[in-house]
Amino acid sequence: MKWILILTILFFPSIASASIIINELMYNPIGDDSNREWIELYNQGNQTENITKWKLYEDETNHRLTLKQGENYIIFPNEYFVIVQDIDNFLKDYPSYKEKIIDSSFLLNNDGELIIIAKSDEKTFDSISDLFYYYSELGGNSNGLSLCKIDYSWKECIPTPGNENLATVDYFKLKITEFLPDPKGYDDAEMPEGEWIELYNFGDSPLDIESLILNDNYGNGIEISNINILQNNTLIQPKSYLTVYRNKNGKLELNNEGFEKINLFYENILLDELSYSHTKEDLSWSNVNDKWILTIPSPNEENHIEEPDYTSSLKIENVYYGNDKKAAFGDSLRVRIFVYKGDTSKYNLDLYLVDNDNNQLSKRSEINIENKFTNYTMIIPLQIEPNCNVKYPDGTYKIILKGLDEVDSKEIEIKGITQSLCETITVEQKSSSEKVTSNIGQSSKEIEQENYAQPLTSSVIYQSSDLKAKNIGIYFFCATLLLLIIYLIFKKSL
Repeated sequence: MKWILILTILFFPSIASASIIINELMYNPIGDDSNREWIELYNQGNQTENITKWKLYEDETNHRLTLKQGENYIIFPNEYFVIVQDIDNFLKDYPSYKEKIIDSSFLLNNDGELIIIAKSDEKTFDSISDLFYYYSELGGNSNGLSLCKIDYSWKECIPTPGNENLATVDYFKLKITEFLPDPKGYDDAEMPEGEWIELYNFGDSPLDIESLILNDNYGNGIEISNINILQNNTLIQPKSYLTVYRNKNGKLELNNEGFEKINLFYENILLDELSYSHTKEDLSWSNVNDKWILTIPSPNEENHIEEPDYTSSLKIENVYYGNDKKAAFGDSLRVRIFVYKGDTSKYNLDLYLVDNDNNQLSKRSEINIENKFTNYTMIIPLQIEPNCNVKYPDGTYKIILKGLDEVDSKEIEIKGITQSLCETITVEQKSSSEKVTSNIGQSSKEIEQENYAQPLTSSVIYQSSDLKAKNIGIYFFCATLLLLIIYLIFKKSL
């Protein structure tokens, strides 16, 4: 029987000119094939067809066609319909499908076989409407794609049950190459501060990723559009990257702790997936040489080959002394430092001066370093104590830079005292009744002795305007009261 059918394909190519044709085939979907295979038929003619008694032939067996409840067997011109193994499973895979659905008990071979759509249960070839011998080398073999008839040729394509077949858009050239699940600050912050996922097109043609879906392990996701892309353009050029950001309206939420899975879908087709079980704040997971590692984030760029340096480092690079290029007690120095903050939650740095006994000879200059895995270069002021009591000798002292669990130091020579910081300032107080005169010939020593010899014989009393007003009110009240008493005494005596 198989040889007769194969000869039919070779010698009766005009079968394809029939009204009802086999138009698309999903013979080996991703995952479990059971009850998920389907065949799409299409009425390419200009007349209505009634398929009440039609049969599906596969594996030398005729299969009955049973319509979904409430539908009829009338197929109009340019109408699509599908024959499925299980209606519920099909609608679960293709929830947007709106055309007729026919149930049947077929089972397609993943290696390939001949399928026939016939007008009756007769096994004569003149009842055949269309037939197709498929084989796995044509494509659509457990990769999420189907086999489609396009321009009278069968090609691998994106599944479009109930719709016109499209030439293949090879979304399988897309890969998730990097993602940031735990950015610094709020994970759902406005882009580019929030979570993001980077895609890479390793194909030779541009790909528009609009309407593709990114899901997390709980099925929450975002539909990719211009609002998720900084460049406001969802087209990825060949050998290029494009980063999709989570916005506050997106349901996608990547775990910072515990198991998480990320899926990339075109409709119901799984294009790529990955999982992780932990992460670190402000580090991204990057695919480098087919190995996922934590790295410094590099959205829209080639991933870093080496992992980040998790340890911090400090260095005092230079000390600026001023015009004389020397340090003296009381001087204000400027210290140039280099800082690399690794993976630490600490952020405080201290810069100060000590002697050989670790006694502190300056105020502490404090600096806060916020961002992880970041280099900083800055100049910090350092004020040396005046040492007016000459407690510390000239010699070698040490500048200390300490913080982020790291320490660096640099020795400097200090010699001499800044005298202007050690001068005594005297305050003169004179009697308010004293007459001040100027004696040009009098020495400053004599003047100083004279000033200190004068006793403080008077003081200045200051009275605010509010207090004055209060006192006047009291006087006025007393005077009024006195007049009232005099009046009452005078009236009583009359």
